[in-house]
Amino acid sequence: MKNRILFVDDEENILRGYRRLLRGFRDECEISLAASGDEALNILSEGVFDVIVTDMRMPGMDGNQLLAEVKELYPHVVRIILSGHADMEANLKSVKFAHRYLSKPCSGEELKEAIVRSSKLCRALGNAKVMAVVNSIENLPSLPTLYTEVVNELESPDGSLQMVGTIISKDISMTTKLLQIVNSAFFGLSQHMGSPEMAATYLGIDNLKALVLATGVFSNFDQSDISLLSVDDICSHGMLVGACARAIAKEEGCDKKTVDDSMLAGMLHDLGRLILATYFSDEYNKAMELVRDNGYSLCDAEKEVLGTTHGIVGSYLLDLWGLSESIVEAVAFHHQPELLENKGFSPLLAVYMAEMLISEIYGNNDNGSIIPINNECLAGNDLAGRVEKWRSICKEIKERGN
Repeated sequence: MKNRILFVDDEENILRGYRRLLRGFRDECEISLAASGDEALNILSEGVFDVIVTDMRMPGMDGNQLLAEVKELYPHVVRIILSGHADMEANLKSVKFAHRYLSKPCSGEELKEAIVRSSKLCRALGNAKVMAVVNSIENLPSLPTLYTEVVNELESPDGSLQMVGTIISKDISMTTKLLQIVNSAFFGLSQHMGSPEMAATYLGIDNLKALVLATGVFSNFDQSDISLLSVDDICSHGMLVGACARAIAKEEGCDKKTVDDSMLAGMLHDLGRLILATYFSDEYNKAMELVRDNGYSLCDAEKEVLGTTHGIVGSYLLDLWGLSESIVEAVAFHHQPELLENKGFSPLLAVYMAEMLISEIYGNNDNGSIIPINNECLAGNDLAGRVEKWRSICKEIKERGN
């Protein structure tokens, strides 16, 4: 099934250029063109589209205004913005409406990669209602205590960027959003920012204030909305899995990016649980009851009630927001490492093993059962002999308190 893409730009030659750039992908994409925001909305009203790619600066309705309308009227559509201007104020506004930001000029391969990555998990998601909700998310709920700490640190005359980054790193929602923003194309970084501390230091106090206080990209969370899920526990567990996944990756002699991605994927691997529990609280409570009262595995209970899993939901949002493909893969399949296409060690295996060994050490699976490690998968990746060493690493992290 082809992806239906709508390109919007007030310059006709640029629109023709997009069609030429994607000529080689005609078997995968069906392209429509619009010369203004109003024309784009008319086209969207007449058919179902998967992705919209719009210029930032246009006469009349600009890109941000258009995507705000699309977000409201067609929440299932993936929203990508293109700009050749270094206008920080306008760029920060786009954070609320765009899933991805690409810089002009943009190659055909880069466009294709953004479009394919933004739409490939739609089919795996398997629930149109969930997809529409996830597409409409502009920020994620953050723990009130940590949110307050960040605000206080930013407003303090002695505020420290390093401290802001450290506070943010304790919260999976703030970490996700900050990394989405700082690694987006409008900052034009030559290197990938792999930690909240690095991202906060790069952005600086003024930009962080604009993001946190003015644009409201973080929000407080009301725990009372979810009766069977502790957000504190989700964040603490993510921190622990991230620390263990990072240590395992370092033990395997991985490069810095793989180590960083393993840590971040571990931190964010249960992001989908937070999304489902926040936006589908009744359904997720039912799933948790199946786990608690009927002995279901968490993934089986989620599929039974919602038709999808927290891994797929979390990875879909991370993919929309442009995080590293290896992080997206690890979050999507952290319960299913056998789906790994590439042989050898990866962030997916690091997170899978960290999760399994922590559950073994702590005995804290959701339904109290011990799930056996997939030794066949490890053997297929020539890693079966490494489990004892990894177990020792995780126990050491447990003993020293993460």
